[in-house]
Amino acid sequence: MKYNNKWFSLIEVIVATSILTIAVFWVFKLIAENSKILANSNNFMQANFLLQPTKECLNKIGLTALFAEWSTVYLDLWNDWITCNIWNSTDLLVLDNIEYKIRADKESSWVDYINWNIIVNSNLNWEVTLEYLQK
Repeated sequence: MKYNNKWFSLIEVIVATSILTIAVFWVFKLIAENSKILANSNNFMQANFLLQPTKECLNKIGLTALFAEWSTVYLDLWNDWITCNIWNSTDLLVLDNIEYKIRADKESSWVDYINWNIIVNSNLNWEVTLEYLQK
């Protein structure tokens, strides 16, 4: 006598469920990794955007004031949203709940220029550096 069952056997259901579970797990893992990459990219982009205001801050302070300063200055860009300040110790700028440390190292200087190495650092991404010749 031949059985004419149209239903799945228990083994087939277990195999299909395990394959579906593994596939769904890997899709969620890919989505999570993609979200991490996007967040790191946004943090890196924000750090790069801070380079231009840093150059403007150094230009606003001026060469004569910066010649007498230390070899390393820490910048506070928006103390009162109008002026920027320099410090001789670490000062943190908070944007989008991320703390950025903006530092400018004096590489070389002469009467009419200062060569800066600008470094923007945060605890979420790697350092962003830029060499800037202030005239």
